[in-house]
Amino acid sequence: MEFRLLGPFEIEATQPVSIPRRRERCLLAVLLLEQGRSVSAERLADLLWDGAPPSTAGTTLRSHVSRLRATVHSDDVQILKHGPGYMVRTDPHRIDAHRFRSMVHQARAVPDAETRSALMRSALDLWRGPVLVDIANGMIRDRLGASLEELRIETLDQRIIDDLSLGRHRDLIAELREIVAAEPNRERFTAHLMLALYRSGRQADALAVFDESRRFLASELGLSPGSELRALHEQILRGDAALDLPERVAVASPATRPNMLRQLPHDIIHFAGRSQELAHLNAVATLDGPAPTILSIDGAPGTGKTTLAVHFAHQVAHRFPDVQLHLNLRGYGRDEPVPPACAAETLLRGLGVDSELIPPSVDERSALLRSQLAGRQVLMLLDNARDADQVRPLLPGTGSLVIVTSRNQLRGLSIRDGAHRVTLNRLPADQAVELLSASIGADRVDTEPAAAARLVELCDHLPLAISIVAERADRSSTLAEVVHALEDEKARLDNLGTGEDDPHTDLRAALSWSYRALDEDAAAMFRMLSLHPANDISLEAAAVLVDLPIARAKASLDKLLASHMAEQRRGNRYELHDLMRLYATETADRDEPEDNRREAVHRVLDWYFHAAVSADSAMHPHRQRLWVEPFEPRAEPPRFASSSEAILWFEQEYDCLKSVASWAAANGHAGHTWRIVLAMISFLDRRIPVSDATTLILEAAKAAEAAGDVFGHAYTLNSLGAQEINNGDRQAAIAYFSQGLDRFEEIGDRSGQAITLGNLGLAYGELGEHEQAKEYRTRALRLCEELGYTRGIALNLDNLGVAYTVTGNYEKAKECHQQASKILAELGDAPAVGTNEYHLGWALTSLADFVGAARAFRTAVAIFREYGNDRWAAVALGDFGLMLLDAGHPVLARDMLSAALVTMREIADPRTQEFEAALAKLT
Repeated sequence: MEFRLLGPFEIEATQPVSIPRRRERCLLAVLLLEQGRSVSAERLADLLWDGAPPSTAGTTLRSHVSRLRATVHSDDVQILKHGPGYMVRTDPHRIDAHRFRSMVHQARAVPDAETRSALMRSALDLWRGPVLVDIANGMIRDRLGASLEELRIETLDQRIIDDLSLGRHRDLIAELREIVAAEPNRERFTAHLMLALYRSGRQADALAVFDESRRFLASELGLSPGSELRALHEQILRGDAALDLPERVAVASPATRPNMLRQLPHDIIHFAGRSQELAHLNAVATLDGPAPTILSIDGAPGTGKTTLAVHFAHQVAHRFPDVQLHLNLRGYGRDEPVPPACAAETLLRGLGVDSELIPPSVDERSALLRSQLAGRQVLMLLDNARDADQVRPLLPGTGSLVIVTSRNQLRGLSIRDGAHRVTLNRLPADQAVELLSASIGADRVDTEPAAAARLVELCDHLPLAISIVAERADRSSTLAEVVHALEDEKARLDNLGTGEDDPHTDLRAALSWSYRALDEDAAAMFRMLSLHPANDISLEAAAVLVDLPIARAKASLDKLLASHMAEQRRGNRYELHDLMRLYATETADRDEPEDNRREAVHRVLDWYFHAAVSADSAMHPHRQRLWVEPFEPRAEPPRFASSSEAILWFEQEYDCLKSVASWAAANGHAGHTWRIVLAMISFLDRRIPVSDATTLILEAAKAAEAAGDVFGHAYTLNSLGAQEINNGDRQAAIAYFSQGLDRFEEIGDRSGQAITLGNLGLAYGELGEHEQAKEYRTRALRLCEELGYTRGIALNLDNLGVAYTVTGNYEKAKECHQQASKILAELGDAPAVGTNEYHLGWALTSLADFVGAARAFRTAVAIFREYGNDRWAAVALGDFGLMLLDAGHPVLARDMLSAALVTMREIADPRTQEFEAALAKLT
């Protein structure tokens, strides 16, 4: 079942679907536009009855929902009661409006004008008329359809710009004449038409279009053409060469294009055997149809699933010049499997999607991933999957090749998704000996054929075990010596198994021998890596874990790589294969004293915490961090020269930091958990979707509370309140701030009280409860003065200024902000200056001091951007636009609001609708 909202409302299904009541069609359309999000019953009633719902609206609404469920509810399309409202849950690609947004996002990420133009043209082809043209009332069109219509105009504008740059001016003339005739007040398209005519050698016609536009604007709107149109008119009059079509720059070939992803791990030089499986994979790896081809390789641990998958992927990689993706899903091992939402996020980041643009739910991330991969030749290798449900959200929507490895047979992936299954058993004896021969040399195998046969038998014909012992054989005088060592180890093969109750796949003898061959440093590194909470680790963190200088740590890791006991996926980041990690854990429990293990864990937790504090300090130098004590660094943390450098480190370590914080909470280190998360706050605020950040902070708060850490619980409650402010839920914010204040008062922490009192004042002020707002902010200011906390005084003066603004005492507000500005300037606290200037802009706007307000808003936007704070830069830009509207500059206001909404729509900022409504009045 598919739904069409971009034009007349239509439902496409195998059987006709009838919804005779217009209001029920409207209700379904609204829920589809808001797919995946709950819409309150109050808001639905307001929209359906065009702002004037009757007293019986609630009852009628329930009846409408009941009938819709009977008509369209199914496994694929669900209409759910959700909190105080309702929501539709389905694949967004079933809805043309969401498909349009995804296609536009994909097109915008393409650097090549020709490809971008084609993708945007395909997206625009989904439109059959205005949104819900046959059923929508004025409120639905204004509130829900305006943003889609604006995106359509922006997309059409960009597509025409690209077509003009590609020399298609003659082909555009007829289309542009239709657009200009339908919407003569959109000067951008008038300019495009003039340029297309001019480049077609029709200078007089281009000038005539300008004259016609000037007459229309004067007679209908009482306006003159804008500066852009006037400038173009002057250029055409004088035949300015700058208007000529620029010489095309050749598009880089797929082999050299910089944005082409090549994530496959390196191939194995000594690959041997599996000829039958390779032939089968080649036979089924066709790309004839529109659906992706899925190859599922399953088998016991050590059978070489990953090796075969990587080898085959390299054989066919030339058929996929666009994108080659690789991801370890960690389905089996010490750590929990990668959740589908996190896996989709990792793939999206690899494709270049900014963190703040990644939506919160797995369904939305899955849809965005399909959009990013649509129209591209994609090879995807998903290693070590737990089950089909973990894989399914990651599958491309169009023709691609997906290779999945797993211990599980993934029957569901075969039955539902058409995957071709290839099951790996142990190597036949001849192929096992062939693999050993390829690794150590045929001459040695020919010299000792009986020992070679016995060696692969002791390895149970498993490729992983054979590869490991081959390294030992390279440094042994005879194969019989290796056989003897493995036979001596047999008594210790009781724990490291397949996980599937198969005793013939035990690998401890081989692993134990390789471990014993390591020198002291490398053996210690191997043991300690098993203690690391996350799957991969940086060189710096590994050095801290084992308490070695960087150079010695690097040498130890290189020895582990050479002996196939560790893997290096990218740069200076390392990980242990699942089976190796299990064995490393055993060796650590056996060979490393408990005090050493405990000290190593504390050392690396401290390092992550202080590294995060160091990065946060580079992003926000003047932030008060009293919660760092008493955790002193046990190793020197990294230092960052700039905010951008710190943000890059957080981006690289974000997944690792989350894993470390979660592990610490589960293993009695709640103090590290909440402190690490607090050190990430600035990064979370600037780069991570609000829902993801809230989840992380909530976990930290629960950890602190469970551990009886009142201090940590108080700080995390305060941070949760700040997140709810970002979410626009002031009541929830007040609840968290109040709980935090109670905790701070319980332990007599006056600094914490000052922070939460100021935040309570902010929340009450935004809620419109002005007297309470002033009371809390005044108390906070008094506490900061008593404590001698100068920065806190400035921040609370800023907050107090906001309270005065919302109560209408604008002169007093201006005075507070100016006092705060002076203090913050003396402190050199640029991020806080940006926030204060932003709030000063509010007060000056209310005083009709538009020049001063413009100066304040410009300063705020510049500072926010300098420090990578995209979220607040967009909000400040939007308020700048509202100020310009009040000042009588609608054209400038439109530009500001349009620019702000690009970011705000992507992060679903609560004020998006407010700015959209203002922009709609200007178009």
